[in-house]
Amino acid sequence: MRLLRLFLVVVLVLALLAVVLSAVAPTTLTLSRKIFIQAPLDTVWNYVSTLRAMDLWSPWNALDTTMKKNYYGTDGSVGASMHWVGNKQAGEGRQTITAIEPRHRIDVHVQFLKPFSSEANSYIQVDDSGAGTEVTWGFTSITPRPFNIIYIFMDMEKLIGQDFEKGLRRLKELTEPKHVSAPS
Repeated sequence: MRLLRLFLVVVLVLALLAVVLSAVAPTTLTLSRKIFIQAPLDTVWNYVSTLRAMDLWSPWNALDTTMKKNYYGTDGSVGASMHWVGNKQAGEGRQTITAIEPRHRIDVHVQFLKPFSSEANSYIQVDDSGAGTEVTWGFTSITPRPFNIIYIFMDMEKLIGQDFEKGLRRLKELTEPKHVSAPS
């Protein structure tokens, strides 16, 4: 009886702790990264305006070089999507173009299906700065309670931010004059 009571107290304390942590943890994660590229806006736009072009500099391709990808719709237009299936690290998911402001911004809804279910809204914005192009890559993800507790224990800003920085550096390598070749 004493052991059962102790077990119930431990379960109650853990449940209460989860409720408190969930109440104080954020439910929304928003982050963005920027890079300056010494290339004309149109050159950079060609590498961010379609799902296939984005795939050329995606930091997540390295997770599974044999990842299967299928494209649907007219790439570079609202509604176009790409479904991927990869190994345990790359997982499975779909990204769909939700909005485009030509030569300025593309918005993409990302659905992660495996290894966990999650959604995010991502965007890439390009701005002419005279001497080149400033690129901003950002996203927002809403995580329902109690799953938002993960934000207390994992620095998602750092983890995802590093991937964004890696991707933007690759985009810069592909688009600056010494490396430029148009995406196919």
